Amino acid sequence: MTWTLTSGDVVISVSARLDGNGNVTFEYNLVSGVADLNGFYLDIANDGGDISRLDGGNNMKGSDSDGDKLDGFDYATELGSVGGNDADHTSGSITVSLADLGISSLAELAESEVGFRATSVGEDREDSLKLAATGELCEDDEDDDSGCGTLPGGEINLHYPTTEGGAATLTVVFAAYFDQDEGWLPPHGDANDDWLYAIELNAGCELPTDLDTYIDKLLSELSEINPNITPESILKGVFIETADGVTDFYASHYNANGELPDDFPGDFTLDPETGKLSPPELIEISYDLGIAADSFEFTELTSDLIV
Repeated sequence: MTWTLTSGDVVISVSARLDGNGNVTFEYNLVSGVADLNGFYLDIANDGGDISRLDGGNNMKGSDSDGDKLDGFDYATELGSVGGNDADHTSGSITVSLADLGISSLAELAESEVGFRATSVGEDREDSLKLAATGELCEDDEDDDSGCGTLPGGEINLHYPTTEGGAATLTVVFAAYFDQDEGWLPPHGDANDDWLYAIELNAGCELPTDLDTYIDKLLSELSEINPNITPESILKGVFIETADGVTDFYASHYNANGELPDDFPGDFTLDPETGKLSPPELIEISYDLGIAADSFEFTELTSDLIV
């Protein structure tokens, strides 16, 4: 399932996938515009519900920002924090059981309406929005219970583009994170004091063409062997080197241009002779990456593994 919510310059993309354990995970991302996302709302079957507000002004009462009447929601949860000086909440995921939603499959979300309450909207940060939209059932949703599709999966196209030749090398980059007590902190494992943590994954085969179909599974399995990937970790983005040697960076956090390439983070550049990421010491750890059945296999090559 996918949803696209739009009001002016603000665009939010949402997807829903099953995890194989009776849960559905909603992933959301502020694709463009400036906003702080405060609340996620879900109206199953778009027939109204009993929930129209969370705390304070975090509500979806009345009409949405397009003037369409809102009839209440069946599920809602707070996102980030309202106001204050902390960073905008622009992306994340929500996992809830199918039983709690009163459904048994993704297909039952086909007519559902998703809503977001957003504040600090626009360059002047003075506006607020109530965004709502119904979704689209993807062709393979009914059969997808893996949480990321099978390998190689279908094309979901949330943040990452489809590469014709498949990805040969991925370099996953994590960003600084915010701690309520200590403020902004460098990512776990940052060995270069550049406030980034970079992991290079060299594929022993061409990976599926759309990173969106397996990024969650990839990071989940990588976190099982790399202690620096923690619940606090924020994915800044991924360098994708295609099979024909073209490398671009695609932001996940604060992505404002959808599937177009983004500026390289930190001091990363491309070596003009080899086309590889440079300087190589900015990459903290490298693995060979393979696929066995429906899982990934990682073989450590180099490491500055700081825990």
